[in-house]
Amino acid sequence: MASSGKVVEVATTAQFRAEVAGMGADSLFVVHFWANWCEPCKQMDEVFAALAETDYAGLPASQLKMLRVEAERDEVEDVAEEFEVEMVPHFVFLRGGQAVGTLEGADPRGLQEKVAALVAKPAAAKPAPAPAAAPAAAPAAEETKEQLHARLASLINAQPMVLFMKGNPGEPRCGFSRKAVAMLQQVDAQFGHFDILTDQAVRQGLKEYSNWPTYPQLYVKGELIGGFDIIEEMKEAGELKDLVTEAAA
Repeated sequence: MASSGKVVEVATTAQFRAEVAGMGADSLFVVHFWANWCEPCKQMDEVFAALAETDYAGLPASQLKMLRVEAERDEVEDVAEEFEVEMVPHFVFLRGGQAVGTLEGADPRGLQEKVAALVAKPAAAKPAPAPAAAPAAAPAAEETKEQLHARLASLINAQPMVLFMKGNPGEPRCGFSRKAVAMLQQVDAQFGHFDILTDQAVRQGLKEYSNWPTYPQLYVKGELIGGFDIIEEMKEAGELKDLVTEAAA
């Protein structure tokens, strides 16, 4: 989708900063982080384009701008990291340069309702002080660190080869996970998987447990092999097939 009307293609971090800085404090930005390989992004692009042409009574056309940012583009990496984009489609809503909301996934109605709600809400309005809350009921007991680590160990050892990824092999939710799956499939690897997007405790806890800050993460017989870059290096060196053989032994 090329830049058209209110929809602007953002190619660099500098361009993003300039777009945001060039609008007034009352302006509303809707930012769509997308990826070319993601089919749901194409569906949401149609909704996004339609919203860009919608006339909102509560906001002058000059104060609404729609930005498209290719999430995995190196030149906008800082922007994706700033808004903690870990899956696509991902939408961020900005007012006066400040994030006022987010939306993840292909949710056309949710996107439409979010934009309409923000348009209807005066930019200068500040929430009234919250009344003193009544004592809350005791929360359910949280999983202890020891319990989480025991669960992580069980997941890691569930199969000889396990890939912790965003999404699943049939529907990866980020480019690095998609590429990791493709490389493993190219060497006929039989591997289990765990979708970290379904469990925040695992998603955050495994980073500390393995001392590896990013995803995907590949384990063989309970040992961390590494992330996407390591998988790629092993494939290029012809070592990934040997790893598959080791896992099956």
